[in-house]
Amino acid sequence: MLTYKKACEIRERMCETYKDPFGSCAGESCPMRDKLNGDGRPCKKVFLENTEKAEPILTDWDEKHPIRTILDEFKENYPNAPLNKYGTPSDFCPTELGYETDCSKCPDSGSIVCWSRPAKNK
Repeated sequence: MLTYKKACEIRERMCETYKDPFGSCAGESCPMRDKLNGDGRPCKKVFLENTEKAEPILTDWDEKHPIRTILDEFKENYPNAPLNKYGTPSDFCPTELGYETDCSKCPDSGSIVCWSRPAKNK
């Protein structure tokens, strides 16, 4: 069973995925859309009022769309880059690649904390 917090996080990622360039829902293929959610009501109503319908939709979508980390993107773009014993680059920080602007949360440049953050569009 999803916690409310986790359900909100998944729904927020879904909305980010399906929104148009102006920030409005453009989710013709969004599984929470009224025509696809099995309830027939707008996604917000289903999310708030019909958890029996919303939870399996959110869970399934979350499993099919895992959060991509900065490290995932780095490894995809640089498959032969040397990594330290923790599986991260040790000579630089994601801030140097433009992923983040503040590295004060990272204990050091090769930290898994730093590289495990969700990747955002640069």
